[in-house]
Amino acid sequence: MSTTDDRENQGEPVSVPPPVTTTETEFPFHKLGWDKFERLCQDIVQADGFKNVHRYGKPGQPQHGIDFTGVSAAGVWTAFQVRRKKKLPASELETAVRNYAKGKTESSVVNRTRVFIVCLSIEANEQRLQEKLAVLNEQHPFPIEIWDSVKLTRVLLLRDQRNLVNRNFGDAWVNKLFSTPRRHLEPVVSEAFRIGPVEAFGLTEKVEEADRLVQTSPEEASEAYGEVATELRERFPGYANGYANHFGLKRAKSLKDAEKADASHDALMELAIRSLVEQAEPQLFPGVASALRDLHDDVDETRQARAEAVRFFDDWCERPHVLKYIAQCFDTLGPEDEYAPAIAMLLAEAAVADREFGVVLDRVDCLQRASMQGDRQTCLRINLALADAGSEGLGKEFIRQAELSQLPAQENAYVLLRAALRSMWKGDLDCSERQYRMALKWALDADLDLDVEKALWSLTALGTISRLRKNAAG
Repeated sequence: MSTTDDRENQGEPVSVPPPVTTTETEFPFHKLGWDKFERLCQDIVQADGFKNVHRYGKPGQPQHGIDFTGVSAAGVWTAFQVRRKKKLPASELETAVRNYAKGKTESSVVNRTRVFIVCLSIEANEQRLQEKLAVLNEQHPFPIEIWDSVKLTRVLLLRDQRNLVNRNFGDAWVNKLFSTPRRHLEPVVSEAFRIGPVEAFGLTEKVEEADRLVQTSPEEASEAYGEVATELRERFPGYANGYANHFGLKRAKSLKDAEKADASHDALMELAIRSLVEQAEPQLFPGVASALRDLHDDVDETRQARAEAVRFFDDWCERPHVLKYIAQCFDTLGPEDEYAPAIAMLLAEAAVADREFGVVLDRVDCLQRASMQGDRQTCLRINLALADAGSEGLGKEFIRQAELSQLPAQENAYVLLRAALRSMWKGDLDCSERQYRMALKWALDADLDLDVEKALWSLTALGTISRLRKNAAG
């Protein structure tokens, strides 16, 4: 929520100065005008995987301390407040949280959110502010976070958001921080491979502390394990999925020991969806399926249906007949469930791989409604699967736009690879080859590198599974 201090220099801000040669470690967010900083925060949140990011309320309407809302990659509705200030007193943070908590009783939109995040233009390293944040998290049932200049900078760098940086801070910042990104990462990656990422990133004490807390305070242990998992995923992207998931699983088990079954189940679902959606090979991380099974009788029917869907999908490659059970779980949850977009995508793509087009065509409306709740990539993948199954809709329009190079490079690559697969199915090999070559060009332009496995896993998964099954049937 903006204040008088926040809104100073609302006009066109003074040009952002170029970075000092060695001392700048975060972007100068405080140099931006308030409105521009808020828009940038929305862009950063979307770059970090949030979907349905929208401003909340108009000037003069009660905003309950919220500037915009969004849905995380795990399906968690989140409220964001933006503070472009030279300093954030602990008392102001407390007021902001109180307004948000009050809003949860007065607004259905606010009540739907589960996490409250304050985006701050400076580093949140003031001791009183950190202590107040810890106290507020103990007092309220919802998590409260601060994304300060360090966190916002980290997202921009790790997500390789050169265009955002250029638009807001200029070429000098892009050239300084993105000119040779791989060269900067190579020593970190090689060191992490040599001694392990936990030791390489100075997380050994944090892990040892969490291991000690398991026996005395499992809830505190879960928080520590969660911090380690987040740190690994952010600082060692691509390579660290296994390491981060290992500590994510420890977090979920500690929550179970703390008798917080719902929170443990939600943490496991977050791991499950990440494993199935992001990895090239759609399989649950070892231990997740059994942990979900152990919690089955301790959670409500909605959570049970979510868990069944991902566990059945984990078996789908070897037991294709479970596709009908995945469909039943999706039907039970309905398209409005927070996990519906991810489950709809898995169901639709599995049905297409099995050529069980009826599974998709019988649920076109529900699948499309689920896709509208998902992020852009999820929406795109669901609609492409609908098109593969023979449904008229956005899928064909995505392909048309990709062939005209009207989508972002990464999406052009993904859509054209899927189109090439469909052309191959139809026997039009010349078209398939043309689309495949175009897709490779866009993949190169998008600098997908190792992320190609995450962004485009369904092409290889669908193609391989379909070919193996066709050979077996022949």
